[in-house]
Amino acid sequence: SAALVVDDSRGKPYAPERVRGLRRLLVAGYEEAGTVDGAVLYVKRR
Repeated sequence: SAALVVDDSRGKPYAPERVRGLRRLLVAGYEEAGTVDGAVLYVKRR
C-alpha cells in the first residue's frame, strides 16, 4: 500500500468519513501528518 495518502475531498461525497472502506484503511494504518492548501496528508504508521 502507499506510504502517503492525500485527501483533497474537502467534504465531497467521497471524503473518508463517507467512504467506509477508505476510512477503515486510514484508521488502521495511517496517521494524519498535516495539511497543504486544504488537502489532508496521511502517512503510513511505523
